[in-house]
Amino acid sequence: MGYKVVQAFTDLKDGDKVYRVGDIYEGEDPKRIKDLLAKDNKGRHDSLKGKPLIESDGEQTEVEPHEEVEAPEKGKK
Repeated sequence: MGYKVVQAFTDLKDGDKVYRVGDIYEGEDPKRIKDLLAKDNKGRHDSLKGKPLIESDGEQTEVEPHEEVEAPEKGKK
């Protein structure tokens, strides 16, 4: 799943990378993504508190298909 930037910010945990509204967030660390999706987190500048910095872009990532398993016929084990 991808994430779109909804509040401009400088990612201090990624070499001061600058993200502008509409950019695609490129990070893959689940903990970092959770922090950016939250409305607040430790260390966030006051001007960015109370709102998430990124949101889901709504696209699903490709999932490997599961192997189909046939159900046993009734009466047979």
